[in-house]
Amino acid sequence: MITNADIVEELEFGLVENDEGELEYSESHHKYKTFENGNLIDGGRQYIRSSAKGAKVYKVVDGCMVEAE
Repeated sequence: MITNADIVEELEFGLVENDEGELEYSESHHKYKTFENGNLIDGGRQYIRSSAKGAKVYKVVDGCMVEAE
């Protein structure tokens, strides 16, 4: 049971665009995702490995995903 999810605001998420233009992330370090547009993402929150196009890093701020600075 999750009783306090505030820690999510301390985490960073690597995201890439999928073929439909939506943002996707790797749920765990064994979850490797590739897309026909050439993007890939891997690593979950342990590391961020992405395609040459690169992943954008996002954080959760006040319940919304925002690009990290």
